[in-house]
Amino acid sequence: MQDPSAPPSPAAPSRWRRIFHAIPVIGWVARDIEADSANITWALVAWVAFWGCCILLFGLPGLILPALFMTAVMFVLLVLISRG
Repeated sequence: MQDPSAPPSPAAPSRWRRIFHAIPVIGWVARDIEADSANITWALVAWVAFWGCCILLFGLPGLILPALFMTAVMFVLLVLISRG
């Protein structure tokens, strides 16, 4: 018999989430972001700092190439949203 005052146990993660979290670096970052809401802010700060370093090292290509990549990502995202 279960203790009624005990907090409910969390649901088991889905198969895709377990596979995604098994990826060495990306999964570690994803688990860390899910743990605390402030980690999202630090992840964005790290991304902007990385982009700034690319601009300092490579100049204009360091600015343009990530923007072009994000254009493709947003295009795919818009297609997925429009499909429902």
